[in-house]
Amino acid sequence: EITLKDQHSWTEKYYEKIKILNYSGKKEYSEIKIPYNPTWESVTINKATVVGKNGRKQEISKDEINLMDASWTGSAPRYPAEKILVLNLPGVEIGSIVEIQTMYQTKNKTFFSHSASFRKDNPIEKISYKISVPKNIILKIIRQNLDNIEEKKIETSNYMTYEWNAKNQK
Repeated sequence: EITLKDQHSWTEKYYEKIKILNYSGKKEYSEIKIPYNPTWESVTINKATVVGKNGRKQEISKDEINLMDASWTGSAPRYPAEKILVLNLPGVEIGSIVEIQTMYQTKNKTFFSHSASFRKDNPIEKISYKISVPKNIILKIIRQNLDNIEEKKIETSNYMTYEWNAKNQK
């Protein structure tokens, strides 16, 4: 869910719920890497939990969240240094359910641009993408291959909201 304040500032909220089905999923979701550039972005982890197949719920602690420099940062000092927030999730096993909620705050960026894919490497049971913009901002929306994707447009007094939903994506 993205909400634009203006052409240079916005908030992005992400929510992901993943069931770990095999060793590859365990390896991929035990350590989550979130890249961002602190020059114009900040990232907040609102929730990061693992529910084991036995039903035991574990939340991430501050000790399991690390801030690192991106690998290219030292070799390109003329560019704003990118950071990577690394979440080491506790107790991820086959059969676990991982839930992550993050929020990006972007300000003073040159312009707004974003893309979304409704098909990924893993099957998706349900996916939603929503963007709200002030009425004085006109978005250029390029749609490609919207098979089995529901599209809605909602207008309020101040905002125009576009929403896309899809289910059972291979």
